[in-house]
Amino acid sequence: MSLPIGMWGMIIGVLGIIAIASGAWLLLRARDVARLTDTPNNEVAPGRKRRPSASRTKVRIVLAINVLATIGALTIFALVASRTIGSNETQNDPYAARP
Repeated sequence: MSLPIGMWGMIIGVLGIIAIASGAWLLLRARDVARLTDTPNNEVAPGRKRRPSASRTKVRIVLAINVLATIGALTIFALVASRTIGSNETQNDPYAARP
């Protein structure tokens, strides 16, 4: 794919902001995340009983968004850094020789 050189950085930046925002949301609702993964054989409980602030479905959706955004940003970064994908300017640049 051939996009302008700044577009790849913008895509990585947007995915990074989404990953950071969803990670912050998960950190603020850590007790709900612990409640999601709680099983009867756990030695550590999620904490004192209180009304959950987020449903299990919402926590699962935000967790999936976080994982997908992180994997997407790292994958695109690795592909651009290895020049597998990129703009025509960087792929055909004789001064940016491959090692």
